[in-house]
Amino acid sequence: MPTITASRSGSTPLQTRAASAATTPSGSHGPTRWNQAMAVTSRPVLQCSRTVKRRGSPLQVVCIGKWVRMPKQVDHQERRERIADAVCRLAARDGLEGVSLRHVAAEAGVSMGQVQHYFTDKDQMLLFAFEQLSERFTQRITDAAPPGGPPTSYRDRLRDVLVAMVSIDPLGRTEAPLWVAFLARAAANPDLAQFVRHDDLVAFGADHLRAAQDAGETSLSFDAEMEAMALFATADGLMLRCLLDPTCAETAIMAIDQQLDHIFETTPSR
Repeated sequence: MPTITASRSGSTPLQTRAASAATTPSGSHGPTRWNQAMAVTSRPVLQCSRTVKRRGSPLQVVCIGKWVRMPKQVDHQERRERIADAVCRLAARDGLEGVSLRHVAAEAGVSMGQVQHYFTDKDQMLLFAFEQLSERFTQRITDAAPPGGPPTSYRDRLRDVLVAMVSIDPLGRTEAPLWVAFLARAAANPDLAQFVRHDDLVAFGADHLRAAQDAGETSLSFDAEMEAMALFATADGLMLRCLLDPTCAETAIMAIDQQLDHIFETTPSR
């Protein structure tokens, strides 16, 4: 059984004297193999089963015990997000049919056991991955018209959000195939469908249209909720159109401007 002897002399309360015991526990095959094993698993510490005080000057305390491995500090959320990123890469490259626990484990560089520790089946894994994608998508759209940004018209703020939804920028073109892949599955899965409907964005649009009505920027004769739903449905359709034909990006922007002209009854501001 290994021991560490410490003394209460000098400025340090406990000075270790048996340095070799701290690197090579009893029964090991030498410091090299022990240290290599510990580097892979966890940090070794000596767990004292009893201590012995030795008389003398200075006072010596002997710790007698065994080596134990301290558990690693694991960031479970980071691991789940790492697996979700692997799901998104596979879905974008091979479609959802290419997503399986085995393929995701290989893509994420983890074991099948780790994937199954966090997700019991494919649907649970897809749901979490889609939640992550939805959060990133919403953040990107929100960043297109930040609340604390410079003062703009309600029309301009709506236009910025709608153009971002069409996803003609590099990041948007990366996300668009994932949205399409998840959209087909969401049609038969209510848990996924809640992330595709863009209810929060439609509410955002309706609030801006009502504010525009109150500010006199547009007519009072339309239903803000219905017009907002039509605007975001148009943006969804244009995203799919641009995914199939990237050359129509300019035409898609013109279509958004035309829809906004109809509501605001003005010429395009840009």
